[in-house]
Amino acid sequence: MADKVLELVEKMYIEFSQKFDEMGNEIKNNRDEIKKIGAKIDGEVMPKIDALFDGYKQNRDNIKEIKHDVKELSRKVDKQELEIKVIKNVR
Repeated sequence: MADKVLELVEKMYIEFSQKFDEMGNEIKNNRDEIKKIGAKIDGEVMPKIDALFDGYKQNRDNIKEIKHDVKELSRKVDKQELEIKVIKNVR
């Protein structure tokens, strides 16, 4: 009876050892994959995000400049319209 229990424990130990080895390999593979993904994020994704952000800032600055130019042109048009009205009334 003791021999059978010992065989069963030994068999369970071998199976558990194999499962732990498999799990260890899976963990190592997952860790390697995570490192690859992290490197890809750092090397490819982050520079693209930085470039997009720079483009956004540049667009924002250009829009501000265009708004300023439009206001300035509107002011000039208003002034010219007033001058035209004054000229027409003088005649």
